[in-house]
Amino acid sequence: MRTGSDFINIKNCICLALKNIRTAYKTTIKVISAFTVATVCIICFFSYILSVNSQIDDMTNNMASYNYIGTSDFNSISKIIGTHKNITEVKQISQVQLDDDIISMDIDNVIMKIGNNAFKGINDYSNYFQVDFSYATPKSVYSVCFNIDAYNDDYSVFTVSDVKEFNSKFDKSNYILCGNMINAPKQFVISDYMLEHFGVLKENFNKLIGKQISFYIKNTENPIIENYILVGIIDSDIFYTSCNRENAQIIISDKNTEQKYDNENHYVRYYTSNFRNTSKLSVAFSNENISYDFNPYVNNYDSIEKQQSIAYDLIYVVIIFLITALSISIITVMYFYNTEKTKYSAMMLAIGLNQRKLFFMQIFEVIIDGIFAMLIGGILSAVLVALFNLYFSNTIGIVLVFGTIRLIVLSLIVLTYIIVLSLVVSLINLVKFRKYTLSEILK
Repeated sequence: MRTGSDFINIKNCICLALKNIRTAYKTTIKVISAFTVATVCIICFFSYILSVNSQIDDMTNNMASYNYIGTSDFNSISKIIGTHKNITEVKQISQVQLDDDIISMDIDNVIMKIGNNAFKGINDYSNYFQVDFSYATPKSVYSVCFNIDAYNDDYSVFTVSDVKEFNSKFDKSNYILCGNMINAPKQFVISDYMLEHFGVLKENFNKLIGKQISFYIKNTENPIIENYILVGIIDSDIFYTSCNRENAQIIISDKNTEQKYDNENHYVRYYTSNFRNTSKLSVAFSNENISYDFNPYVNNYDSIEKQQSIAYDLIYVVIIFLITALSISIITVMYFYNTEKTKYSAMMLAIGLNQRKLFFMQIFEVIIDGIFAMLIGGILSAVLVALFNLYFSNTIGIVLVFGTIRLIVLSLIVLTYIIVLSLVVSLINLVKFRKYTLSEILK
């Protein structure tokens, strides 16, 4: 003998579940609303936590070269290094005067001489290492100029922070393409970009190491540097790191006494191991009345790190409170949802539908409601994140990241969490049916 369960297969169960969702729309709206609140709360909370961590990681790696305090006081270097133990590296730079107080010029105004061979400079307006493109700036500004920086080779030329950012941004292990860095007067290093814009092919770079090279201003016999030994060629990508964009791509030692240096364009940078120590160093400089400058990212990092510390201190309390509150809300809604459908469920059992298929119908309804809630919650979360970034991100220094993958993962976690709670409530409801006869339930 065939029972009602034989006539109601899985496909019919799905159709009945969809009909229940449509006809009992008031109950459906309550369920979806509860699920949506849970979705929005969890997505926004974890988006904030993940955005804080992401921004700290980004600053630590992709802005590492900003990790310094700068001054223009060369005379106090030894005193400052001896006083402040947080300092790990020092960079001392002077700009070389090319001719009559000129510290930079277009590359096509310079001739590079190697022995009897002369190479004319070639301007390039497609690259610029200092600032991003702006339509308000003349095109000529976007050429990498010819200029020379003189470093104190007792200190660093490129610091650990510079190299860390270089490695992070470009996934390269070494910024020296061939040769070495300067370690004596009458030596220099140059970027591959500069050599290419004097017409030197990459396959000839190695041949230039150890050669005496001079640079002259075009149409004059005035040498800018004369018979300097090329000891190394460096990757120009190192000048795309945050604080090196304005630095010259030709580097000499400041011990070359024949060079004239621009006294108004020199500086010292004191580096520490992390932004936290750099912030402490800035406070120490202020207390000692030492004039200094630093990038605003140092303060931003300090603010964001404090938020991270607070978030980590509160995260377990907040998560427990949030999950408990949302769980109670969902369980309450699902309890009333199942209670309102008690007679309907009993009727379905009375016509022969087995408990397994009834359970499947209830869970299918929950999944459909959960998917709707996930979509609505995702849209609402995106709107809230956009409003937060518009009105509050500048105040607290955090830009919430709302990536597609993150949204999908968090939404699926929330959906799973909702389904598990609904399963528990539905199972309890089915157990209740076993305690009573169908006639008792239908009364």
